[in-house]
Amino acid sequence: FLVSSFLAIIYSKSTGALVGLTAGIGFLLLLSKKTRWPTIIISAICFSSLLNFSSLSGIKQELLLQDRSGQIRIGIWKETIKFLEDQPIVGAGLASYEQKIVSYHQKVNGENIEIFHHPHNILLTMYVNLGLLGLISFIAIIYCYFKILISNFKFPNFSIYLGASMLTILIMGLVDSPYIKNDLAILFWLLPALLIINSQNLKSL
Repeated sequence: FLVSSFLAIIYSKSTGALVGLTAGIGFLLLLSKKTRWPTIIISAICFSSLLNFSSLSGIKQELLLQDRSGQIRIGIWKETIKFLEDQPIVGAGLASYEQKIVSYHQKVNGENIEIFHHPHNILLTMYVNLGLLGLISFIAIIYCYFKILISNFKFPNFSIYLGASMLTILIMGLVDSPYIKNDLAILFWLLPALLIINSQNLKSL
């Protein structure tokens, strides 16, 4: 499973997923005293190399959304925000984004871009599909999730892996929407369910 999952991320060429996975693994490594300082040092070296080596300029542009894919995402976000300025309360409604964004759709650097089924950002996606109340509810769920998670940190337990998993989803969600699909929604809600079960098990100890 680990091998096939990693290969799936590689061959999908999803930079957001790779960055999210890196953040999740980094989160785990930083929590351990044995790996904390090596992780900090390696991260500093990688960051410095990214800034100073011209051979890594392609990766830098991709991470800073300066490449074509990044520019398309910025264009999507801008037109989505303009739409939400006109519909700040109700948004577009479920499965209506593609139709209602048409009049706001613009070219990106002179290129005609297709209209995607979501705005490639988890917060904008929640806002557009569920309205302002839905966005607030989603943020509240994430807040409660990490609040419960932090309360369990005094125990060296399964909760830290649930934290890394949610962090991976949220980081990926900055440039994608890892929720508005049936299978992805199931995976998302599996994490709070496991967190609640784990918290109840800890209380019974």
